[in-house]
Amino acid sequence: IINVLVVGRSQSGKTTLVNSLKDTAYASYLTGFSDTVNVTHHPLVVRDKSNDKYYQINLIDTIGLGEASRDSAS
Repeated sequence: IINVLVVGRSQSGKTTLVNSLKDTAYASYLTGFSDTVNVTHHPLVVRDKSNDKYYQINLIDTIGLGEASRDSAS
C-alpha cells in the first residue's frame, strides 16, 4: 500500500491531477472556484507487469492551503 497526500495552494490543480490519474479520459473545465471542501480518499490498484504484483495507491486529495492576502490595507 502506497499513500500519496496531494497538497498545494487553492486552484493549483490537485483535484485535476487526482481525477486524471483515476480516469485518463478525464477533462477538466476551469470554474475559477475551488470545488474541494473536504479531504477525499481515492484508492487505485495498479499492476507492475515486470513482476506481476499489484499495488494499492491511496490518493488523498486535500483542500487548498490558505494564503495570506497581498492587499495592502491602510
